[in-house]
Amino acid sequence: MNKMHKYFFRFASIFDVIAGLGLIFGLKMQLELFNLEEPNYKGMFTLVGLVTLLFAFVFYKLSNNPKNKELFQVAIGAKTAPFVGLTIAYLFNQLPFPFFLVGLITDGLWLIPFIYFYKKQF
Repeated sequence: MNKMHKYFFRFASIFDVIAGLGLIFGLKMQLELFNLEEPNYKGMFTLVGLVTLLFAFVFYKLSNNPKNKELFQVAIGAKTAPFVGLTIAYLFNQLPFPFFLVGLITDGLWLIPFIYFYKKQF
């Protein structure tokens, strides 16, 4: 594929590295930013941060190998699952709006270019 694909998925990788590290090391700052209480199970955010770092690796690999259909599908799933989960939690009043908004920005909106590149490739 073209350079646009490569640069986009490298950017997605860098974005997820920052997001993952932010969840692991900057949770308190993020909670203060959104005026939210500290959760009982902070380790869950560490887990999500580590999974986010794993997906950053997937996006980087995809930037170099756009013909790998399965890797592409994993990348789309990496953005779809969190967004759907956060949306359902928000709709059932189990999640404050600011967390839903973060999910929309960090996962939901990214689905548009992910699917665009997938359709263009396959």
